[in-house]
Amino acid sequence: MVRRFADALDLPLAESNALFVSAGFVPPFSELRRSIADMPQVGKALNFILGKQEPYPAIVIDGGWNITARNEATRKFFAPFHAGYDAPPGVADNAMLTVFHPGALRRYMVDWRGFAAAFLQLLHRDVGRGSAPAARLLADVMRFPDVASLAPSRIDSDGQFPLMTMRLRRDDYEIAFFSTFTHFALPTDVDTEQLRIECFFPADAATEALALELSKATT
Repeated sequence: MVRRFADALDLPLAESNALFVSAGFVPPFSELRRSIADMPQVGKALNFILGKQEPYPAIVIDGGWNITARNEATRKFFAPFHAGYDAPPGVADNAMLTVFHPGALRRYMVDWRGFAAAFLQLLHRDVGRGSAPAARLLADVMRFPDVASLAPSRIDSDGQFPLMTMRLRRDDYEIAFFSTFTHFALPTDVDTEQLRIECFFPADAATEALALELSKATT
């Protein structure tokens, strides 16, 4: 009966587990904490997508928004910002922390409050879907300066572009991206369900031209 109820509501696997526990049953969906190396076929699929995304950036994120893999374009595009970080090493390896930590990518965002408020909505959504890693991450994020004053909000368009844009600037170096998220279909465990691939696409002609330029540069 619990399984039918969860299926009827189309609950994420983590939230289904919570429903089973609240009903007094053992949660049916495993959380194995497996790395990509432990899932070679899944790893091949992820690496294929990362490679095909070149010359644009792409990263693989787990349920706690940890960056578990990234393509070469990601390293090239974001290297100038990473060089200016004043944050613990682990911050750069978490997509949420780098947006909210005052010494990380946040310091280079042209419209940090607008982007951060929309990004915070994504994290609240993960927590609402029963993700324990997201709940722990949210608690960490809320401790950073000025984050508590950000109300999770819907993404509003300024009429110039139909998607929320992340615009970064350091001195004369400026880039702008919008992104997509890709998930695996029909996962059978929580960890795989929470994996996502974020692909970044140029939001202006200058960033697109830079992508072609960087693709020709030697590593």
